Amino acid sequence: MKKKIKRIIKRYIVSLVVLIVLFYSILFIVKKGVYPTTYSEHVEKACQIYNVDPYLVYAVIKQESSFNPDAISNVGAKGLMQLIDATSYECAIDISTIDKDSYNIYDPYTNITIGTYYLSALISRYDGNIYIALAAYNAGIGNVNQWFTEEYNTYDTYTKVIEEIEFKETRTYVSNIIKYYDFYVRLYN
Repeated sequence: MKKKIKRIIKRYIVSLVVLIVLFYSILFIVKKGVYPTTYSEHVEKACQIYNVDPYLVYAVIKQESSFNPDAISNVGAKGLMQLIDATSYECAIDISTIDKDSYNIYDPYTNITIGTYYLSALISRYDGNIYIALAAYNAGIGNVNQWFTEEYNTYDTYTKVIEEIEFKETRTYVSNIIKYYDFYVRLYN
């Protein structure tokens, strides 16, 4: 009788372990579907050149276009990283691998290269403060310069930055990207 009970308990434990492993495997696959790394060859290359965390770029792409290279916003931002024509052209001038006269902003390589370059420039401009850089990516440098009048390093926490952002859309934008970024890091690291 004791042997039979031990066998039953052992089967239940094995079954439970198999179910747990299966559950986490399915969860992992689903999360990777929700948090893709599409265009990874372009993202990895651009991030290496411009010294930006690839997970941050994936989070920006997820927020901006949900990985749709043909996306167009209601204000005319285009492509994966939702670039405005004037900004993209201005950045393309500085990037030697982009043909300034015939570049296609909807091309994933071009869009990711220019978007990552611009994001890197904003991160540098705001002394490494990613939160402020993301706010500028969304609301523009002029607005951000009005909101953040002290040294950028005094805004050393997410909460301090969010409190200064005057546009609800930009607060939501920065919050979403930070949430997505955290998911990417946890999922892929």
